[in-house]
Amino acid sequence: MVQSGSWTLAQQSGETTISAGQFLLRRSLPLRGFEVTAGTSAQVVGCAADVLGPHAKGPELSGSLTQPEAHLLLTQAALVGDMAETLSRTGTQAARNALLEPVRGLLNQSTDSGEPSP
Repeated sequence: MVQSGSWTLAQQSGETTISAGQFLLRRSLPLRGFEVTAGTSAQVVGCAADVLGPHAKGPELSGSLTQPEAHLLLTQAALVGDMAETLSRTGTQAARNALLEPVRGLLNQSTDSGEPSP
């Protein structure tokens, strides 16, 4: 998720550039290299394949950080990052689990149907 600047990933299949205001979902495959423009600000969220569902094996997926789901993910990731060192083991696990739902919402534009509705 790139908030400012740009990040270019070079892989066997070519290059992909993520500009300010965009996110990119991709499998963690070997890179040939990368470039980051000066002043780039970005967050990287790593998830297990089962969290990503059908996107885990599919092609790269990109989109806009202007989506409400992206705002929620960025805000929640920042909060978890700020508090990570003070959380207990149980609190860390709960924060991790809570962070996964905005990821799913952003990628699928839906929520987990097994979860209770408000």
